[in-house]
This record gives sequence, structure tokens and C-alpha cells, in this order.
Amino acid sequence: MTTPPHRIDAGLPLLLLLVLGTAFGAAVLVLSPNPFADLGPGERPSCLLMLFKVGGGLILLFAGWRLLTWSTWLVWPDALERRGWFGRRRFTRASLTEVELDVPEGIPPAFILTFTDGVARFVAQGLKPADRAALRAFAA
Repeated sequence: MTTPPHRIDAGLPLLLLLVLGTAFGAAVLVLSPNPFADLGPGERPSCLLMLFKVGGGLILLFAGWRLLTWSTWLVWPDALERRGWFGRRRFTRASLTEVELDVPEGIPPAFILTFTDGVARFVAQGLKPADRAALRAFAA
């Protein structure tokens, strides 16, 4: 009987925040009036309305992209597996070349596991102690 994998996820609050951000960006784009409506020759549109249109579009773009690239990680005894909308990718323990689980590196601060065929980054703020322990057990 195989042991069930440990699941590492960024959490439901972040996922809900991204869904709300996508909905808010779409609502701002749809509900804000057209800044170019009723303009005469040589007139400029309102800066506030332009800010709403551009800001809503950027919020929609970034939150939507983050939702599409959302992934969860499964820590198996012999492999680390990332699952997302675009499929799954499996990193085996044999291909592990470097482990940095003591001090977070980079921006945002993240724990990094380097494999011969890729890199797994785990943002330090989102990791629970049990998640870190599972990664340490995998890397040992």
C-alpha cells in the first residue's frame, strides 16, 4: 500500500482573492462609461475614466493569468509533482541537484529545489510548517 502524497497549496483565501479580482476587473471594464464618448475635436477624455478602463483591464489580465497558472504540488516519497490547468509535471528525487530550504532566496522570498530538468519555487509566506517538513523529508 502506498502512502498518500502531501499536498502543498497556496490556500483558498488567495484563490478566492484572485477570483474576486478577476470579477472586479471585468465589472470595472463593463460598467465604467466609455471615456471617448461625446468628445469634440481636440478634447481630452477624463483621466479618472481612463484610469478605470486601464486599471480594470490590468486587474483582469493579471488576476486571470494567475488563475490560469494556478498549481498545486504533491510531495510523493520518490517524486515532486506539480498539477495545474496546463497539465502536470513530475520531478523525481534522482534528478534533484540543489536544495535551499533553510533561508528563502529571491523576490518574493522562496524556497528553491533545483532539478536537472527544472526548478521548483515555493513562496516562503505561503508555506505551512507541515509543508516545509514534507519538502525536507523529500530532499533528505
